[in-house]
Amino acid sequence: MTTIGKRLRYLLNKHHMRAVDLSRQIRLPLSTISNILNDRYEPGVYKIQQLARFFQVDLNWLITGESPLSHEGKEIPYIVEEGEQIISSFDELGLAIAGEIEKLPPEIKKNYWDFLVSFYQILLTINR
Repeated sequence: MTTIGKRLRYLLNKHHMRAVDLSRQIRLPLSTISNILNDRYEPGVYKIQQLARFFQVDLNWLITGESPLSHEGKEIPYIVEEGEQIISSFDELGLAIAGEIEKLPPEIKKNYWDFLVSFYQILLTINR
């Protein structure tokens, strides 16, 4: 997803929303939403913050399309989920981290694996 408009369209689809629904909920004119979606308008910081807050996504991802981590060149957007769904987001994040750990020298790899396993166990405990 190369533009804010494409990322916004992705979020609308993910949340089963229409542009008019978003317009009403965040109180932006439908024409503004439409122009963003069609890449005719680059929103300012305030509007981008509104969108990021509303969809609970990483601000940097919404602006640049870059996620905190990438896995084999595949974009993994950091999308905040609630309840049990957060584990699936952390599963994706864990896979990306695991790929990076595998690249480390064997003598320090074990320390990182131990940390990752401990961290994951804490997340599972918290989300039960």
